[in-house]
Amino acid sequence: MPITANNPFEGRQYPGELIVLCVRWYLRYPLSYEQVSELLAERGVEVDASCIWRGVQTGLRPRVEQALPNVSEADQQSYRVDETDIKVQGQDKYLYRALHSTGQTIEFLLTAMRDKNAVKRF
Repeated sequence: MPITANNPFEGRQYPGELIVLCVRWYLRYPLSYEQVSELLAERGVEVDASCIWRGVQTGLRPRVEQALPNVSEADQQSYRVDETDIKVQGQDKYLYRALHSTGQTIEFLLTAMRDKNAVKRF
């Protein structure tokens, strides 16, 4: 299904936020599609490398490149951690997100149960 201007994530298997995060990691850091897939697997989300490739090739690349902030790491000091519970394939999971002051997702962690120590490490 082609990406449309009205809804670029219509009919996709994964949420738009996850697709954009994968494309952002691929474009921002010297990572392969397989490495981005492994990073997501470490966080509890199984995504095939071909899905990430498809996200980059289907027109998201220019949008994400345009939206990437051109600021140094020193300027990105303000962030907060957000916690929410969601259902993934019918099972309750806990999603922790590190959000930049601009509202962009920096990092996320998906766990099966609440774990205070894991969140502190995150």
